[in-house]
Amino acid sequence: MKFLQRLTAILFGFLLLPGLVHAAPSYSPFGPQNNVAFSTVLSGGWTECFSEPYGTFGTSLSGLQSQCSGDLIMFAGAANGSTNIQVLAWAPRADVFFPTSDCSNQVHNANGSDWYFNQSCSMGFAPEGFGIAQNSADTGSAPGWGFQPGDSGEQRLSWHTGNGMLNGGWRVGNVTFLNSEPSDYTRYIFQADANGVPEPTSMALVGLALAAFGATRRRQAA
Repeated sequence: MKFLQRLTAILFGFLLLPGLVHAAPSYSPFGPQNNVAFSTVLSGGWTECFSEPYGTFGTSLSGLQSQCSGDLIMFAGAANGSTNIQVLAWAPRADVFFPTSDCSNQVHNANGSDWYFNQSCSMGFAPEGFGIAQNSADTGSAPGWGFQPGDSGEQRLSWHTGNGMLNGGWRVGNVTFLNSEPSDYTRYIFQADANGVPEPTSMALVGLALAAFGATRRRQAA
């Protein structure tokens, strides 16, 4: 029994060492956010899994989803060279990639945002309850496209899709028509784990502890 107690203490000690466990993100705001430092996101439990210029065409949506496989997914956009993200929002993976009908203004609400994701129109988010105007991309409250009271448009992000591909453009907040390559803006996806999960390193340490325990027991039995 004493050996078992000692082993348990060792294992917990390993798992509590800094850097050996993926923690749930400490940065987890509700709804779209503006002007958030990259450092806030990265130190808050998120890792970048995807980025490309806004003007890029032909990125596989299925490949993007495989690349960004975390429990939680964040879409973001920023000006090149900026230390701040212009607009971002996050939700559980199943909500962010919840299939919505092409160019039908259909949205799926999660964590304070209206999300949409389809293969041949656009993908992105808008503030909760405001919906979208999916003229291929979401033009809701964009400059020159009509203003919806209570919505400045700054908290919207929309990317063109087509034939299962992520295509150029379209908006980050109220900066629009970002369809050309190269552009001055980059789109990002970050991911995070919903719960603390041991990394492979910590699992290897657990294996070593178990092996040492077994060797000790064999020596005592000899």
